[in-house]
Amino acid sequence: MWKTYTNGVIILALFFSPLCHCGCRSQCVKQNSPPETRASKIEESTIVHDPIEGDPRYKIVFAKIDAEVDEALKGHPSRGRMGFCHVFWEYKKKLLRDKYGISWRSPAEMNPHILFD
Repeated sequence: MWKTYTNGVIILALFFSPLCHCGCRSQCVKQNSPPETRASKIEESTIVHDPIEGDPRYKIVFAKIDAEVDEALKGHPSRGRMGFCHVFWEYKKKLLRDKYGISWRSPAEMNPHILFD
């Protein structure tokens, strides 16, 4: 449903009438599967991180990398705006690869079912 306000702003409102635990509008495979094979709501909503972040060999690198990326991007024009997390993660990925030889996947890559802003 679209709603246009007097100032010209258009807002898209989606109304779901979930019929199953995953929020879809129709009967889905998850609902029709045996309970022991269904993922819980907690598992479905948890953000997954790249397991390499917990690797003891890289503990020191991951302890300081965010501060290093933050410092490098302190003057970026998108800082503080929607979508900056993608700039941050792209730079972090490049820095980890080029400086430390670590292949890291961002939260957006690890969670394709979530839209990050």
